[in-house]
Amino acid sequence: MKQLEKTINSREVAEMVGKQHKELLRDIRNYITVLTGANMRSSEYFVPSEYIDAKKEVRPCYQITKIGCDLVGNKLKGPRGIEFTALYVKRFDEMTKEVIQPNSTKAMLQAALEHEERIETLEGDISLLKEEMTISSSQRRKIQGIVSSVVTKSLGGKKSNAYRDASVRMTAFRNCYKEIQQLFDVASYLDIPKIRFDEAVELIPRWRPTMEVMARIDSLNGYGDLFESAM
Repeated sequence: MKQLEKTINSREVAEMVGKQHKELLRDIRNYITVLTGANMRSSEYFVPSEYIDAKKEVRPCYQITKIGCDLVGNKLKGPRGIEFTALYVKRFDEMTKEVIQPNSTKAMLQAALEHEERIETLEGDISLLKEEMTISSSQRRKIQGIVSSVVTKSLGGKKSNAYRDASVRMTAFRNCYKEIQQLFDVASYLDIPKIRFDEAVELIPRWRPTMEVMARIDSLNGYGDLFESAM
């Protein structure tokens, strides 16, 4: 008989990650949508359940498996992600110790092997999820083209002195990509969510150089001299 999967209730996980339970439920439903779209069994990550609240009313929740917690933790950054990982790993370890007897070497080895298999499965799932959730190669090329066009225009065109100055050109491109990263809260424009691609196409052409870069552009293109002569 197969042993039941160990899980942690989503209410407990919400406390671990410092979120309201309803916020975590919303995130989980989004994960389930993506998993289902990728023909994966969401029940291996999140098992629908219910609980009775203080008002004696039935409320939805989820029983989250180990790989489900891995998926939730993968979306957290910095100290919060480290803290959550430490908490849920300890929690599952405690549950394992409740089942496995100290002298049961065979059972402990089996649990270790299962853990390694789940890690390998999770790494593959995360890779697939990232590919499904972020912009495609053709969309990346389109964003590159938009960035190139807007930066070139801001420099005064490819024949301008500012564009020919490698330092200014590289700084302008770097600043543009940096603003894209900040706008979409990603480490690289390659990680822009696929569902926000149209938003990126609309917003990137609105980019403008910083005042410091703009001053260097004006100086190289002679706009500053023209302004002074007009005064």
